[in-house]
Amino acid sequence: MKRKYGMKPLRRSRARRAEIPFFCLMFATAFRMAVAAGLDYTFMTQRSFSSAQLSGLGDAGIALPGDIGTGMRNPALLYAFLKNSRGAVSAGYGRDSLFNRHIIPCALGYASGNGALGGYYRYQSGEGPLSQHEAAFNLSGVLFGNRDVQGEVDFGVSVRYGWMSATSSNEVFLRRKLFLIDSAGKEVYQSTIDSSDTTYRRKTAAKRFIADIGFYQPNFIEHLDFALVLSNILGYSWEKERPIPAATGTTEGDSVIGTETVMTVERSYSLIDEESSSRGWLSGRYRTLIFGIVYRVEPAATLQLSFPVDLELLGLFDRKVENRFVFRGGIAAMINTLFIVRLGYARQPKTILEGITSFKNVNVFTGGAGVFISGVSFDVTLSQQSFGMTAGYRF
Repeated sequence: MKRKYGMKPLRRSRARRAEIPFFCLMFATAFRMAVAAGLDYTFMTQRSFSSAQLSGLGDAGIALPGDIGTGMRNPALLYAFLKNSRGAVSAGYGRDSLFNRHIIPCALGYASGNGALGGYYRYQSGEGPLSQHEAAFNLSGVLFGNRDVQGEVDFGVSVRYGWMSATSSNEVFLRRKLFLIDSAGKEVYQSTIDSSDTTYRRKTAAKRFIADIGFYQPNFIEHLDFALVLSNILGYSWEKERPIPAATGTTEGDSVIGTETVMTVERSYSLIDEESSSRGWLSGRYRTLIFGIVYRVEPAATLQLSFPVDLELLGLFDRKVENRFVFRGGIAAMINTLFIVRLGYARQPKTILEGITSFKNVNVFTGGAGVFISGVSFDVTLSQQSFGMTAGYRF
């Protein structure tokens, strides 16, 4: 039997009802875990489009300061990109497998001396409906100066604030069960009388503060740049959901077993149109460590090649999560400092929807191109399930 969710609870065989608060709490917790097991909005929204350069290289490039948008991936790259200029602005548009309506990232930055300030905004919209607004503040600069032939070490930190809303269609089994409860309050499950498969609309709203830190050093070894990013190092979230599950109990009667009197209780489960809320620090499962290198070579005076490679480690800070890794790499060919062509490869989850909770790596191929004229840049990227473009001005 399948029905749409409504305000009326399941029909009960008795008029007399008694609330069971402890069991309601247990049921609500199990319900939330079951529903949320396949969706992790905190992790999913971070893997969305922000820079055509990154996307064209398979999302590799935490050690490649190619445009101001890369500061969203590695906070240290903001200063690395702006150190030879005063400032920059950019805006873009894209779509991917999760936010298949609109993704609009914008960025601006200003550099002075050995430091830089930056601001980012990104609007994401998908079906469901699903939408998120995200604003970030970035502070980066020189941590250590040049050492011999090695480049300086840049450091950056970014603080992100996001607010999102989502509506999704879900199914849950609502059952009627019999329990025996003795005089000490111990309960024993007896049988399931009936069950129904209920479809309902779940509404979720969340706000999050999240911090990231990053490091970048050019010429770590000759022709080799190095970067390190600790993502989601600290975060706090507020979440609300509706409807919420509830359990009600009906006393069926008392009976004597041996020398003890036990009570028979029938419990029915339903959904009520009320709001539940939760808040707390982000768990260690969201902290990811990313290592990145870029090998640079100039085979000709008019040709510059860059080979970025990133390795992201998941589950490193949570013993309950199996350690996983994501590999990303690519090649960028700059011609006459005017045109650039990019190819990328990643061994990562197939879609944005898959992440920590559903993790199966597949091969993902991407491509892109760009043009640079007097401080103005325009880049495009394309892959199997996404596309994007970014326009920028550097002054």
